[in-house]
Amino acid sequence: MKLSPIIAMIFIFAKLCASYHNILCVGDSITRGYQSSNHTLTSYPARLQQILSLSSPSNVFNVINAGVDGATALKVSSIPYWSTVVFQNSLSVVKKMSVLVIQLGTNDAIYFKMGNETQFIIDYKSLIETYRDLNPKLKVFIAIPPPVYQVIENYYVTGVNHKLPSLIKRISHETKCHLIDVFNALGGDKLTKKECFNQDGVHPNDMGHNLIAETVAAELRPFL
Repeated sequence: MKLSPIIAMIFIFAKLCASYHNILCVGDSITRGYQSSNHTLTSYPARLQQILSLSSPSNVFNVINAGVDGATALKVSSIPYWSTVVFQNSLSVVKKMSVLVIQLGTNDAIYFKMGNETQFIIDYKSLIETYRDLNPKLKVFIAIPPPVYQVIENYYVTGVNHKLPSLIKRISHETKCHLIDVFNALGGDKLTKKECFNQDGVHPNDMGHNLIAETVAAELRPFL
């Protein structure tokens, strides 16, 4: 069906007025969507794109999921994010991004028992600066990861639920990054959102991913 000139002009005007927002989500298996029903549709980055698009239909949102299972911010670990192909790919696209969201630390907490908290801060800040060096206009948000509900090892629960939140807050303050409190949104140290997690008590289910996406979206909106 042929559009009338007036309707065609409306479509062209709407397209010209639309704002384009490219958002890069860096993280571990929680970001990738491990144990969600379908990580391409129900992971938090996927839901973030859906939520932002629905709440602001005049804008265009492109959210890239750059999560890697088992990844750490620490440069020395079993799976440093730094050594992954996904990280290298993220460096090639970050110049086109307007927003960066980093959610790392859940796997790093395994190494806190060896006193690696200071190195975690150093490497996490280095990761932020690596992206900023490539794109000085990048708006950077860092998230406090969700709590752990299953007692795997006491030192691990202590690392995630009691040490990690303060470390991420310190990094946010020292790097002047925006802070996203996913930790308390998903139950905090009171562990009040067990229904948002799979049986392993570490990875969110679809409900949990949706809640992470809503929390992230709420923090991003004033800057989009």
